[in-house]
Amino acid sequence: MLLEAWIFLQVPFSSVPLNSNGQGASNPVAINAEGEACGYVGWPDPRAARWSSSGVLSVIDPERPSMAHDIQDQGAVVGAAYLVPVWSKMPTLWRDSSWGIVPHFPGAEITGANERGDLVLQWGSITYLLPRSGSPVTLQGYSAALSADAQICGHSLNAKAFRWAEGILHDLPPAPGFDFSFAWDLTPSGIVVGQSTTVKGATRATFWTPDGQPWTLPFTGAARTHSCALAINEQGWIVGWESSTDQADCAASTLESTAHGVLWLHDQAQVLPLSSASDVNARGQIVGTLGAQGIRLDPH
Repeated sequence: MLLEAWIFLQVPFSSVPLNSNGQGASNPVAINAEGEACGYVGWPDPRAARWSSSGVLSVIDPERPSMAHDIQDQGAVVGAAYLVPVWSKMPTLWRDSSWGIVPHFPGAEITGANERGDLVLQWGSITYLLPRSGSPVTLQGYSAALSADAQICGHSLNAKAFRWAEGILHDLPPAPGFDFSFAWDLTPSGIVVGQSTTVKGATRATFWTPDGQPWTLPFTGAARTHSCALAINEQGWIVGWESSTDQADCAASTLESTAHGVLWLHDQAQVLPLSSASDVNARGQIVGTLGAQGIRLDPH
């Protein structure tokens, strides 16, 4: 039975390069249901980018430093751009060949958008939910993801993960033996993924059940000591990274050469041909990076 589960786990993938077309590093961070990805190319002077379902790059804001954080199924992309002449960061939405900003929030960025048109903004240490209809919601803390039904996950000012749903803030404690928790993605059913961290910097990929119970995810081998879960789809596929390097920086994904991407499925871990996996859609398509190269993995 264990052998059958292991064989099932080894999902075969084909690799699609998400290139920068000579503009430096490419870093896809999100993928929609159609297989379109968004992120940025170039560093330290990035430009918001979108890759089509066939992997073709479109630099959606070539005129100013900008970064994309999320992409809707219809292709709209959200993030932040630095506007001239004052070079102030502004929350920005790109759609087709046009773009617009969310007024009254200078210095903020849009960190998430769902198909209903709800937006999540991060402004310093304050999170704003701007629903398509209804009144805005203000939370103290740092947002990481927005679900299809407008749930939010992130972490508080004291480095404890949370899930906000229908006006209620649910605390997500770290796994036993850890001191802090950070949430990076969630599903409409209330499952959250992220990391538990010790004061000495040890990091372990963690998921939380809808009632807030933390569970650690396994390593792929005994030599691995750090891991982080960055995204989950509604089918329960979880992706992220693991490493044998101390003090790995999960959010920035600035990982040493010991790191690789991981797919967690049915309580088993599969190594991916990536340095880090950033997002996964309902089809099982995964985006991430291999060194400075953006990659999309398509399951067979």
